[in-house]
Amino acid sequence: MYKLLIADDEQIVLDSIKFIIEKNFLYMVEVGTARSGREAIEKAEIFKPDIIFMDIMMPGINGFEAIKEIRSRLNDVLIIILTAYERFDYAREVIKLGITEYLLKPVSREKIVETVRKSIRIINCNREKRKEELVLKEKLKSVSPILENSFFYSLLFFDGYSLEVDSYRDILELSEEGGYILTIKFRKKKNDAITGNKTGPGINWQTIHPYLRNIFKGKCKCLIGTFVLNKVFVFIPASMEKDELDIRHEAINIAEYVYNLLAEKAGADIFIGIGTVYNLHDLSKSYEESLKAVNCMTESGVMHIKDAPVKNDSQLEYPHAKEKLLLYKAASGDTQECIQAFNQICDCLFKEYVSSFHIIKKKLLELMILIRRLGCNYKIEDEEYFIKGDYIEEFLRIEDPNELKACCRKRIEYVAQNIKKFVEGCNTPSTFSC
Repeated sequence: MYKLLIADDEQIVLDSIKFIIEKNFLYMVEVGTARSGREAIEKAEIFKPDIIFMDIMMPGINGFEAIKEIRSRLNDVLIIILTAYERFDYAREVIKLGITEYLLKPVSREKIVETVRKSIRIINCNREKRKEELVLKEKLKSVSPILENSFFYSLLFFDGYSLEVDSYRDILELSEEGGYILTIKFRKKKNDAITGNKTGPGINWQTIHPYLRNIFKGKCKCLIGTFVLNKVFVFIPASMEKDELDIRHEAINIAEYVYNLLAEKAGADIFIGIGTVYNLHDLSKSYEESLKAVNCMTESGVMHIKDAPVKNDSQLEYPHAKEKLLLYKAASGDTQECIQAFNQICDCLFKEYVSSFHIIKKKLLELMILIRRLGCNYKIEDEEYFIKGDYIEEFLRIEDPNELKACCRKRIEYVAQNIKKFVEGCNTPSTFSC
């Protein structure tokens, strides 16, 4: 069904056009009429026509003025001008207002029928286009969490990320040149007597992640990664031209808003660290700053890196660059470089957390989960040790540093070697399965 409004101050014109349309488009077109520009505006608001036949010369508000008013409310309506005058200034107005057709009175029956048919074809085309756009939007929404997680995985752990920036900007509709990272860390409450997951608080990750996503998406434009053990990373786009203090204030407000809502739902201590704004090509720096801010926090809450206490130079930083190198080399199948990077990571961890072996285990477990995810990308099946559903528990039961390092080293070698085989297989001319 289509709705058509005829606006003309001559009753005979209204009756004639209405008769022609109802006779030729029976049950297809519902027709309304108006005798003035003011009445056309009022009826258009209620009737919401798809097509309007508008006379230009009407008493009071003329046709052009009425069209401007109607267009502000019904942007997609098709408008056909009716006039007894062929003037150049009218033609200019027609172009400015995006009129579909310009008909000179008297108008023949054939011309009216032809114009309505043409308008219906345009309406059908526009409706089909909108329908396709909605379907596409729905599909994109269903895969957007995967795309966003891929964005973080590439950003945080691979040096080749800068080469993919433009692709991510197009796919994820990022118009901004830069932004900043928030790291959200969950930890079981100190006074919580209930035993939770050893890798983090005893909360339901599958429930809290959609809740967290809805909070952020409702508050600001952002991209959200999945959980890496007890952490979630969030990217918030920001203009590089905006004042740094304004962005910092805005970031803290967003983080505090999220913190207050999460504190009620999660049943855990929540730490939110905020990095400064960087160009998209250097966003990993904001990620590292957000982690530093989280690691500086002794109490749950929100901390911007600019508010973090200055760390003593004698204290070591977690070697994120080595972690990225390890994953990059593993993806290349370079086992020797992987192990070298892993040894450097271990040296740093055992120096930094010499009296906190459980922290070393958690950090190495995070690394093993990333290695496992990398292997999954190449369809590499897990070893017997990692196939077990309780491999995290098994991993955390290890109390000997050498055994822990050996376990991790074995896993890294296994994934890197199998990725190398996969890549070499794909490069073999006789292999078509890749």
